[in-house]
Amino acid sequence: MRLIGLAVVLAVSLILAPLAVEAQPAGKVYRVGVLSPIFPRSQHEMLDLVLGNLRDRGYIEGKNLLVEHRSADGRLALLPDLAGELTRLKVDVIMAEAAPAIKAAQTASKTTPIVMIIGDDPVRSGFVASLARPGGNVTGVALLAADLAAKRLEFLKMAAPGTHRVAVLVNPSNPTMLERLGEVQTAAATLRMQVVVVEARGPEQLDGAFALITRERPDALLIFPDPIFFRERRRIGDFASKSRLPMVSDWRQMAEVGALIAYGPSFPGVARRVAIYMDRISYDRSLHALRTWLDSWAGIGHITVGMARQDFDLQLTRYDEKGWRATFYTTGMEHSPTSATGSAWERTPWHAVQGAARDALRRASPGA
Repeated sequence: MRLIGLAVVLAVSLILAPLAVEAQPAGKVYRVGVLSPIFPRSQHEMLDLVLGNLRDRGYIEGKNLLVEHRSADGRLALLPDLAGELTRLKVDVIMAEAAPAIKAAQTASKTTPIVMIIGDDPVRSGFVASLARPGGNVTGVALLAADLAAKRLEFLKMAAPGTHRVAVLVNPSNPTMLERLGEVQTAAATLRMQVVVVEARGPEQLDGAFALITRERPDALLIFPDPIFFRERRRIGDFASKSRLPMVSDWRQMAEVGALIAYGPSFPGVARRVAIYMDRISYDRSLHALRTWLDSWAGIGHITVGMARQDFDLQLTRYDEKGWRATFYTTGMEHSPTSATGSAWERTPWHAVQGAARDALRRASPGA
């Protein structure tokens, strides 16, 4: 399994220069859009993990972070409208899970940053141009774990040597699963195992799938990774237990409901990477806006508001007819002579403020 990270390249495409920043700026409430094909907010475990990691980086929901969550509840045809709704809300970033949600978000906006979580190759899926130079507005984590499908069968054979027939539960409406099915069938042939494909497109089709599995009398059950199966994992686990079928899956959570083997990507690991990308995108966009103001001759008001969002206060003094002194201080530290973080002495107040802001930003972001 490989995790790919494209955020550094995306940052370059968004702001034209990489930034060396570690903490989120003060004073701004970030709006994070979440687009899920199936999970409601109360059941969205990955989002909970991501928010926990964002909290460690200073983003507190209800304080400086607002989450706009939209779920299609399994009705994928709703995703384009939900993605459009998030775009109209002008969220700072969209977190999209699985190919249908990523496609809907990318279609809805070519400018809003999208952090994807995908279980397939994002290049082959058309979401990025390449792993090295993704381009566009999509970054995130791709779980290139197709080779693990064969490994799960190997582990199953080791744990249960008498396994010869394996039922594979797949969602045929998930395009990622079709490729994995071919890899499983190839691996099964090598291990002299027979694959019985059982399809279920939604929760309402699971009972029919269970009945087919019972009739086919397999020796074990392999669950393909799909949001629907994840949400219905307890129901699937109960069936496997009652049928005395060894069950194999990607997810650790399946082991918690009775799977014999769970072998796949780490949810907490994925969540950490997603939070890092969201943090970098939010900070980069904020600093980019401030630098745009600096170059636009938009006036002192824009600069002071922008610097306040970076946690700086302005002191502007006219010393004589020849010049103005502008100094930015860490908020609340104006009276401490050691707290000055950027200053400039120029002939006009605008030039002084502009120079002081540039000096403060250079000190705060030496790599910028």
